[in-house]
Amino acid sequence: MAVHFAVNTTMVLLGVNAPVTQAMIIGIQATVTVLLLATSRPATKAAPTALATPAPQADGAARA
Repeated sequence: MAVHFAVNTTMVLLGVNAPVTQAMIIGIQATVTVLLLATSRPATKAAPTALATPAPQADGAARA
């Protein structure tokens, strides 16, 4: 959606009417988008830390 918004805003602000110019602007913005996506670092997901709960003992007594 952000790329679509950027293309529309560029067209309006520059008053672009020629199809060749429109194609060039879309091509440049698509190239920039691909480069940004290709060079951005992926978000690192930390493993969720679960509270360790001790397993019950075989004799049924609770661990301390």
